[in-house]
Order: sequence, then C-alpha cells, then structure tokens
Amino acid sequence: MPKKKEDLSALEGLSVNDLAAQRKEIKNLLATLEDDYRKAAVTEKSYQEVKKKNQEKLAKITEILYNMGITEDEPASTPAPAATAQHAASPPPTGSP
Repeated sequence: MPKKKEDLSALEGLSVNDLAAQRKEIKNLLATLEDDYRKAAVTEKSYQEVKKKNQEKLAKITEILYNMGITEDEPASTPAPAATAQHAASPPPTGSP
C-alpha cells in the first residue's frame, strides 16, 4: 500500500513564530539524524526517508517565511524588509511646517 504524502499546505496557516519554531526543530532533527546515521544507529532506508520528508517540509517553511519577508538568518520578530526600506526612504521631520 503506498504511503500517503504529508499535506504541507497546513503550514500555510501557521504564524511566523510557529513556522520559525518548526524550522528550528527540523534543523535540529536533521542534525541528530545525520549523527545517528554516522553512528549506524539508523538504517540507510530510514535515514533517506526521514531526511527527504523533513527537507521537503523545511523547504516549504523557508519558502513561506521568505514570502512573509523573513530571511533564513532573521529572527521571527524582525520587520519585513519592505517596511524597513519604506521607513528609511522617508525624510526626517523638520520641525517647522
């Protein structure tokens, strides 16, 4: 019986903080998986399946965050680049009308 592919569309409704937390969790899981694989604690087949599934999910989360203006290295609380650029383009108030 073929395995049901995980529905990644559910990620679309999550908050920025939830997505960032999931991204961090997946990165940690992948690092642990690599370590376990090097120690021969998991089979090649399991390693490949888990790695592929989580890399796909990580790519989707990264894409969603990017579309929200959050880059890989930014914390979730950083404003979107467009908002920062608009603020920087505004001249400072002069104090006189």
